[in-house]
Amino acid sequence: MTISKKAIDQPILVLLVSSLIFFLGIISYIIIPIEAVPNISVPYALVHTTYTGAAPEEIEAEIIKPIE
Repeated sequence: MTISKKAIDQPILVLLVSSLIFFLGIISYIIIPIEAVPNISVPYALVHTTYTGAAPEEIEAEIIKPIE
């Protein structure tokens, strides 16, 4: 008997096994020590330039493109 046939014949068993796996996952997540979870920080870079009196096209051509 295949797993899919057994699952169709006994849906309550599938529900119980799924619930058991779900609750074991929640308990494992709660119990896991903080040292096992890495502290992740996303790196980013910020470049701030000013070009007073310039049009957006000039800023793009003379500042943004060379910086990229």
